[in-house]
Amino acid sequence: MPPPGNRNDCKAWEESGAKAAVGNTMTIADGGYPCTGLVMAPQAPQWRGVTHLEAGAQQSHKQVRARVEHVFARMKTAQRS
Repeated sequence: MPPPGNRNDCKAWEESGAKAAVGNTMTIADGGYPCTGLVMAPQAPQWRGVTHLEAGAQQSHKQVRARVEHVFARMKTAQRS
């Protein structure tokens, strides 16, 4: 259950009990969770640009996250019904 009110993603991650529930399992996240130990898509410095390896990793990360976000949307729709 998400915490009430407007919360920073990192703070909500810990307060909601999600961090404890996940334990040491590798978990992916978007860019809103820095310094949490979650796996985020690689970011290249703006001056260098993205290498082919980083671009492939970003694409893979985005595909998995898109599936997860679709599941969240379906869960929210089912709760309203």
